[in-house]
Amino acid sequence: MKSHQFEPIRELMNIQERMNQLFGDLGVPMQVAGEPATANWTPCADIYETPQEIVMLVDLPEVQQENIQLSLEQDRLVLKGERPFPADIPRESFHRIERSYGTFARVFSLPPTVNQDQIRADYAKSGVLKITLPKREPVQSRQIKVETN
Repeated sequence: MKSHQFEPIRELMNIQERMNQLFGDLGVPMQVAGEPATANWTPCADIYETPQEIVMLVDLPEVQQENIQLSLEQDRLVLKGERPFPADIPRESFHRIERSYGTFARVFSLPPTVNQDQIRADYAKSGVLKITLPKREPVQSRQIKVETN
């Protein structure tokens, strides 16, 4: 019989999908009468794993670094922020708005293999947030000597 091996990336993705379903993240633009459609949005994320770490790449184009909030809440990584609608262009000038603006929030459950004290985040000029989640050192098997009283 084949044993099931714990796969942190697959678990992380499954939990994220369930969270998105729970919060009803449809991504469908809402339109107010006479105004172009805009919507809250969910930035895309790629997650990959190496032997030493889990890396998340989150697309946040045109989001200012000061509008990005990243926090740890128990075993969850919470990413929040905002991409405001361009203030320098009047809304009535737009014929079509297909890019999403407004606030966003993503919640990622962390597997127990992540060393939460060592998490790093770097924001590139290209608008990609790179979150590095180093793995804990695996616990080595060892013998424990039994002492006599």
